[in-house]
Amino acid sequence: MIKKKTARTLLLGLTTIMLLSGCRLIGALWPSSSTSEDDPTSTTSSTSTTTSITTSDPTSSETPPPSSETPTSQEPGDGYTRPGYSSQNFRELAQAKGLEALESTGTQSVLVVPVDFTDYRAASQLGGAAASKNRIEKSFFGSTSETGWHSVKTYFHKSSYGKLNVSGEVLPWLNLPISRDAFKTIKNSNPSYDDNTYYVLDKIKEQYPDKMKEYDKDGNGYVDALFIVYACPFDSSDPDMTFWAYVFWDMRYDPNVSNPEFNVYGWASYHFMDDAPYIPFTTTKAYEIDAHTYIHEFGNILGLDDYYNYDGFGTGYLNMSGGIDMQAFNIIDHNMYSKFGLQWAQPYLVNDTTTINLKPAHSSGEFIIIQDDYFGSAFDEYILIEYYQPKGLNYMDSTIGYSNGASGHSLNGVRIWHVDSRMFLFNASYNPISYDQVQYIKDFDGNSFTAIGPSNTPSRSIYNDVYYLHLLESTGINTFKDGGIASDVTLFKQGQTFTPSSTFFKYGNKFNSQKTIGYTISIGQMTNQEVVINITKTA
Repeated sequence: MIKKKTARTLLLGLTTIMLLSGCRLIGALWPSSSTSEDDPTSTTSSTSTTTSITTSDPTSSETPPPSSETPTSQEPGDGYTRPGYSSQNFRELAQAKGLEALESTGTQSVLVVPVDFTDYRAASQLGGAAASKNRIEKSFFGSTSETGWHSVKTYFHKSSYGKLNVSGEVLPWLNLPISRDAFKTIKNSNPSYDDNTYYVLDKIKEQYPDKMKEYDKDGNGYVDALFIVYACPFDSSDPDMTFWAYVFWDMRYDPNVSNPEFNVYGWASYHFMDDAPYIPFTTTKAYEIDAHTYIHEFGNILGLDDYYNYDGFGTGYLNMSGGIDMQAFNIIDHNMYSKFGLQWAQPYLVNDTTTINLKPAHSSGEFIIIQDDYFGSAFDEYILIEYYQPKGLNYMDSTIGYSNGASGHSLNGVRIWHVDSRMFLFNASYNPISYDQVQYIKDFDGNSFTAIGPSNTPSRSIYNDVYYLHLLESTGINTFKDGGIASDVTLFKQGQTFTPSSTFFKYGNKFNSQKTIGYTISIGQMTNQEVVINITKTA
């Protein structure tokens, strides 16, 4: 099941709002094989057969396209335009709430600090403190050959089509003068900051004061990004989730350009890199490092929300994203909505009946949006179409699955999303001021701020039965409303058609905004190079 700490703190002026991010999905291990992405010919052999498994498509020699522009297969034509990158991004949206997020393009730095406890020192790790520090360095900044799949650095470079280069360093282990149990019971004198990790932040600043200025690259008075890796095992059974994985924001201090403070930071166990070893079919070496959890949390540091339901499993559980995404069940590449809001890719914008030859999303960055009143931002309501293939960052999780039981789609197919990331004005208590959509991000002024209203967690959505990111199903049956998980059947294949209806839309053939959708989508010829998307305007 998904376990997540639910207490969250967001300080807006004098008002405290609960807001924390991070996730893990617990389940059975999937058997797998070990090879290197850099060596697609490598093999492992079982007792009776030889199995060849690579961590990316073995027929692909793709490299990220130039960071200056996402390649496109078509220029503006009849029935569509190319409006460019989103005019607003996730970092700006976070800052509107008084939070920081790391810039999503260019070279960005993260400071990684491993910490241990008096009753669980790093020296007790396999290989000791030096070897464990080296493994952390590989998980954040290593090559694909050093990790067996991807580090944080290589994953985001590939996912962003070369637009984001993550740099940084791992500091020596910081020996905290406190035991694990004592750490769990400490309380901050500031009641508006309820997370135990404030103690660790203060110790880091005491030990490494010079690093604060060094890692404020943008000069805004906050360390750009911090990731704390604690030595002891994680504990999913603890209701407080002290030893889990999440992202938090230190809002105790105002920005200080001469002596920067912490703001956004990640918190995760050293043992998450061993939580999901891709167990080989033989006795040969398994993958050395698994960075899935760190990658997921780093997505939160960039400002991405989680796309699963925080309200928990049970009767009536909703899983509207389908779960097959890095910000849902910790697997595969980011979906094209996330990349749109991170300004890594630009869409085809449909405005009439048209045909578009759409290249695979993982390698091209191409996607389609349908919204006649589009105003230039990812933060709106629209239909999004992308061509999924089990290649690139999708390959390993789609081929051999992940330890939590989740697996990516194993076939080529089209993913059609209903995105509702409309923005609204909220007051400092996080209550909507009005139900009128806001087109442009408004910074917090002490009275109001801009935030996305819909959520995949019903208790947090501005409206009933309105969801943030909903993957539409080719079967015409909305299984995600009953906790279903996306599979190969979910994908649209050649010859299938999608027509908006009440099965997937609250208002039948209308968006949640009650604007008419006015299009049908038919899937034409599908090849490894592209898929033909036929779109017909009906209203």
